[in-house]
Amino acid sequence: MSGISTTGRAVARAAALSSDDPELAEAWHAFWQSRLDRAGAVVDRAVERGELPAGTETALALELLCAPIQTRALLGHRPIEPDLPERLADAVLDGLRGRA
Repeated sequence: MSGISTTGRAVARAAALSSDDPELAEAWHAFWQSRLDRAGAVVDRAVERGELPAGTETALALELLCAPIQTRALLGHRPIEPDLPERLADAVLDGLRGRA
């Protein structure tokens, strides 16, 4: 993957403008909340299985995973190497597990 697509960049720009339009802002929030809820279920199940410590903040874990990719693609306009998501996941999981 060489980075974020043209469509992805357009969506990110639209998100920046969504605060100017309450209806757009609500739609944007609902869209992302549905995705965060699904991804959060993965983190919650890992806590239930004992793979992550009790008290793991689901939203924080997701932010730690997503922010570096967003920063690289949207702000740095740098490619996302195929192994980057796995490296990020390992780093975040090591940090979360270290809290146990």
